[in-house]
Amino acid sequence: MPIGKLLRTFGRNIGCRLRPLLFGTTGPAGSGAVFKTPPSKVEASFVCRARLVVEAHLSEPRFSVKALCQACHTTQPQLYRKLVALTGRSPVHFIHAIRLQKAQQLLRLTTLTIAEIAYETGFSSPAYFSRLFVKTFGLTPSDYRKNGGLLTLQLSHSSSP
Repeated sequence: MPIGKLLRTFGRNIGCRLRPLLFGTTGPAGSGAVFKTPPSKVEASFVCRARLVVEAHLSEPRFSVKALCQACHTTQPQLYRKLVALTGRSPVHFIHAIRLQKAQQLLRLTTLTIAEIAYETGFSSPAYFSRLFVKTFGLTPSDYRKNGGLLTLQLSHSSSP
């Protein structure tokens, strides 16, 4: 029996949970999504709608997973399951990824200070923004800007005798 028919027989919800374990492909460009299989139109529209909601509230530091759930008309456990299955990210990491993508854009295209960019992208603390940026991209925001918005691999040089 083909895997697609097998997944349909187990029902859509179970299929959505099994699909990520079975296959691997990437999501639409700029969506921040990593799909394990090509998403259905409903799944892709859910991720796009969630992304639009986050972008609409980007500069609000108090925007939370609870607010995202209300805007997407879903419960927190259901939102968590859907986002992890479709993007590989928890709702908190999904929100952070979108905020950091916007911060990258602002670092490349504007002359705003790092603190202004942090506040503009919804972080209430520039220090936390910088820590998260380094953790995600491996460069400080100021180094990212100095490199012209290019992420570079930092290789350690060891001298051997």
